[in-house]
Amino acid sequence: MTILNSVACVTATTEAEVYVIACNVTLPTDRGDITYDTLHCLRPDDQFGLSPILRDWMAEHVGEYEILPYVPPAEPQPVVIVYPVDLWSRMTDAEADAVEAAMAAQTIRVQNIFKSASSYRGDHELWPLLTSMAAELFGAPRAAEILAAS
Repeated sequence: MTILNSVACVTATTEAEVYVIACNVTLPTDRGDITYDTLHCLRPDDQFGLSPILRDWMAEHVGEYEILPYVPPAEPQPVVIVYPVDLWSRMTDAEADAVEAAMAAQTIRVQNIFKSASSYRGDHELWPLLTSMAAELFGAPRAAEILAAS
């Protein structure tokens, strides 16, 4: 039988009487007990698994725990994607020469990543290097124009 060791928090959901409960449980197995932290979605009509145990815990500990409010997940931020053809097409010849010179000072690894990329993405580890290099070479307003999404 599953043993409820502790409850860390009870959080409301968008559905009435449905909670997400962060808890620590021990599950006996034929190879010994396994203790772990878990998140359990407790629904009023669920009579299986950990639900009856958590429902009993909630009834026995009324007033001893706080039901945290539901907080909707943050809206995902769009990822900027710039295709090389757009990046290079937006630059003047002089700007392209300046970028080539600045890239020559980078490691071979970084140079090859930029040369072989099919796109430049705002969520890539080297995006901050690209944006700072462009801002340093051309100023922030011009860098924003060059690195605008394709």
